[in-house]
Amino acid sequence: MTRPTPLEEIDPKKMDYTIALIFAARFLVTRAVLPAMFKQKSGSIINVSSDIGRGAYANFASYAASKWA
Repeated sequence: MTRPTPLEEIDPKKMDYTIALIFAARFLVTRAVLPAMFKQKSGSIINVSSDIGRGAYANFASYAASKWA
């Protein structure tokens, strides 16, 4: 998890990194396993989130946004 940072202090590059790490990585892994799941006609994908993605937590804007996504 990223360290708590006020929104006005978040470096846009760190925001991009957090989104890529938490959100985009799930998409890429899911996309990578789909061919095998389609071939065997079964499989499960389980994504785990956290409460931070469901509420407003001070200084966790990038983390919360990526979890909500």
